[in-house]
Amino acid sequence: MSATNDTIVHSNFFDLVPSAAFSYQLGMTKTLRWGYNMRISRPGIWYLNPYVNDADPNNIRYGNPGLDAEKTHNLNINYGSFSQKVNFNATLSYSFTQNAITSYIFVDENGVTNNTYRNIGRNQSVGLDGYASWTPTPAIRMNVNGSLIYTDIQSTENAGMRNSGFSGRGFGSITLTLPKEVRLTANGGIFTNSIQLQTTQSAFYFYSFSAMKSFFNKKLDVSLNTTTPFHKYRDFKLTTTGEGFVQKMNYQNPMRTFRLSLTYRFGDLKSSVRKVQRTITNEDILQGGSSQEGSGTGGGS
Repeated sequence: MSATNDTIVHSNFFDLVPSAAFSYQLGMTKTLRWGYNMRISRPGIWYLNPYVNDADPNNIRYGNPGLDAEKTHNLNINYGSFSQKVNFNATLSYSFTQNAITSYIFVDENGVTNNTYRNIGRNQSVGLDGYASWTPTPAIRMNVNGSLIYTDIQSTENAGMRNSGFSGRGFGSITLTLPKEVRLTANGGIFTNSIQLQTTQSAFYFYSFSAMKSFFNKKLDVSLNTTTPFHKYRDFKLTTTGEGFVQKMNYQNPMRTFRLSLTYRFGDLKSSVRKVQRTITNEDILQGGSSQEGSGTGGGS
């Protein structure tokens, strides 16, 4: 049974968003900061849409028009040090969410797996984020950044539904600028397993290489890029647990790419920009795909 295509979804949200910040200068290049803020994450249209996607009759998906905005309280302390060759920044943070939007998966009396969303997550997390860059010579630049987070998430309605553990990510890159306008770059990164209320997803990594050369007084750029050239596919695993069931899903996504690009600049840019264009960007909306496979901050997929 599916909802009609002209279903109207109407939701109003009104929230006060407090924040406070303090900073202390430790020296000419070192700063210590403390801060508090509340972040609002409003559900996007695919979280609210009640239309039932029953393309697979045994595994249906639909949104929840009764969702409320997710409110997360954040406390953080930050240290930054900057110089001509070395930059370093680290942040220790704690966050708490009482009404997290989570994916809610259950099997009904007909044996059909239902995938929807509810405000039933109570999340706590402690995280450490860091960034560092080093430029030993004008021809070499290296940078790394990453985070390590411990998350504890439980259902506000079912005390037995709980998950906790460490997750993290890391990235690194090195760029070499060679004579005759040649630039070589290598990048790499890893995402560890994600901690969600009902779902645990596997870790994955990526790497890429690029080479670029400029011609005709830097008017023409020719670049060759490749992503994961030694691995054609990325394996992706999801394990979801609920009342009376365990669901395991395996995916393979194409990853290997090769790309050749040419960029030519015509003329010289001499005029100055006199007007500033103002736009409004809704950065507080949780996005989801039409297949409703996306997840909120604490939900599974």
